Amino acid sequence: MENQMVTKDIMTPKPITVKEHQPLYEVIDILRRNMISGAPVLDAAGDMTGMITLRDIAFNGLWGVSADGPDEDKVGYFVQGNKTPFNAEDWKGLNLELYTDVTVEQIMTPVIFRVDHMTPVKEVAETMLRGKIHRLVVTENNRPVGIVTTTDLLKVICDVEPTTT
Repeated sequence: MENQMVTKDIMTPKPITVKEHQPLYEVIDILRRNMISGAPVLDAAGDMTGMITLRDIAFNGLWGVSADGPDEDKVGYFVQGNKTPFNAEDWKGLNLELYTDVTVEQIMTPVIFRVDHMTPVKEVAETMLRGKIHRLVVTENNRPVGIVTTTDLLKVICDVEPTTT
């Protein structure tokens, strides 16, 4: 019987996490420095309570979003389906100085999409496709041990080595 690739084979280990009460401007800096688009959110006890993504930031008024919808010049990154890389100019569009009192828990998505570390990769891809989600937190004994993103799945398709840092 052929070995089946499982989540732990493709995940990015040790996901970067943020705290619920952390100021949003700090989290945006963490995302920027690590070149990631989202992170699991932990409470004071270290339990996962949600996910914070660039999409949450954009669609919660922190990036030119109004009641009429997103300002397409500023949130083109999302509107165009991530066709272009997120660059320094895009980061400048975030008016962080206006939101020093905003915390992660105020805008995070309070839903955690998780998958066990031994779940077959095909099932992971089907879950992400069906749920239209871009990342799943990988758990082992109900603790975060990694994250699988659409990029990780694309690496499998393109036969590129998974990230090991």
